[in-house]
Amino acid sequence: PDLRSFSIYYWNGDCRIINRMLQTATQLESFDSYKLWVDELHFASNALADINLHRSDALDTLTIWAPNLTRLGVQACYALNTITFLDTHPLAASLPPDHRPPTIEVNTANACLGRAAKHALRSNPRVSMGPGQRHRGMPTESSFAQMFGGMGMDMAGMPPELAQMLAGMRGFRGGEDDDDEFDDDESEDEDEDDDEDDEDEWVTEDEWTEEGGVADAP
Repeated sequence: PDLRSFSIYYWNGDCRIINRMLQTATQLESFDSYKLWVDELHFASNALADINLHRSDALDTLTIWAPNLTRLGVQACYALNTITFLDTHPLAASLPPDHRPPTIEVNTANACLGRAAKHALRSNPRVSMGPGQRHRGMPTESSFAQMFGGMGMDMAGMPPELAQMLAGMRGFRGGEDDDDEFDDDESEDEDEDDDEDDEDEWVTEDEWTEEGGVADAP
């Protein structure tokens, strides 16, 4: 519970290990990661000011209780479908009565955001899509963002080769039971049902800005 700062790089394992740590670290102030390949993260700390999730390629779900958060980095998160900013939490009882949450500067460079994630950022009055602190990153980041952003990161609807690659990034083991999930006929049926939503479902940073994000990004 006394942990204040945490950094982790190049880790691919069970997300429950990280989330158990986060559940206990209620005094956490900063979380910094690079290529942390887990599919979900849940933060809860009144002191948390900085979350950096650079190249969390397989991150699908992000939940945050951080009333003092000032920076959120999801640069090159290619599969970020859901972001939830919690309105209530048991830790709220520890906040001072006159607490005023600060603005959150969000870095979405080369990120692919699902509809729910995009809505969470646009609807949160604390969020600012300003210049932000960005990482130089590898030249391939923008290429991956365009590739994944164009097709979305729904494994049931993408080519089997890419789906298996993403499954590997999320730490899953392939097997006979997994093959049915990528059945071509089933994928085609799901694609037909989702045709009307495909254009809005996933956006890269450039598309986010063109569609009228919270604020223009350079």
